[in-house]
Amino acid sequence: MKRILFALIAFNLLLPKQVKAQETEFNISKDKITNYLISNCEGKTKQELYKKSIDWIAINFKNPKEVIQSQIENEMIRIEGFTENFNGTSNASYLIEISFKEGKYKFDPISFTIINGLNKFDFFSTYSTYFKSDGTVKERLKDTVKGASDLINNLNKSLETYIIEGKELNKKDEW
Repeated sequence: MKRILFALIAFNLLLPKQVKAQETEFNISKDKITNYLISNCEGKTKQELYKKSIDWIAINFKNPKEVIQSQIENEMIRIEGFTENFNGTSNASYLIEISFKEGKYKFDPISFTIINGLNKFDFFSTYSTYFKSDGTVKERLKDTVKGASDLINNLNKSLETYIIEGKELNKKDEW
């Protein structure tokens, strides 16, 4: 019996543990792109998170009813947005799903399309081509890679700030 117990303990200690890290910032590298972000909003119910997200959409988008592609009350909102001149030369459209649990939400960028004139590129399926073999970003594509990650991170940070603090990011109350 002691041998079995010892073997189980040793087996448990020697095996690497798989830890599922919850990412809080959207990152892009040659081999990996962040799947989704988790934002902790302790003390907030999923109903509060959902309501605050709807309010955030109403404040931050010109046509909120057109931006919301689908929604399940208190569970999920899917939004489609468009940004002009996101990297200096191109426009971008994106589809993001926001899901809610008690005390946190998941910000999941589903698609990101770069629009350059009549050409459209699905950034998520082509991002690895933006990098050199050594893992650094190709010089001519630095603005695109940075622009994509900045856009997603800024949207998420804006939502998180609105939910937690009840106000817009970088917005003054003076008028």
